[in-house]
Amino acid sequence: MTGCGYQGYEFGARYMDSQCFGGWLQDMDSEYDSRDSDYKPCPQCRQLEAMDYYRDQLRVEYRPHRSNVADAWHLVMDIRRNRGLRSISLRRYRRHVEIANAQDRMAME
Repeated sequence: MTGCGYQGYEFGARYMDSQCFGGWLQDMDSEYDSRDSDYKPCPQCRQLEAMDYYRDQLRVEYRPHRSNVADAWHLVMDIRRNRGLRSISLRRYRRHVEIANAQDRMAME
């Protein structure tokens, strides 16, 4: 399975320890397929999914009472900017989150 070529620091090492395979980040230090335990979307080829992933992680691990939309956007935007890639606007990402939340509410009814 090929990826977009992204490599990063998503698994906690001081060196590049993650690589994209098919849009999902693989821990290069792991002897098993890390997608079985933790799906981390690639911030290069799955920009919106990566923002959603980090928004949920921030809510669970650090700030359960905040929406974390701007924090997740800044995190992925910085990763992309450091690689010379463009990112969607914060306004567009907020709209994406609003639509997803509305769809979740409708599904619950």
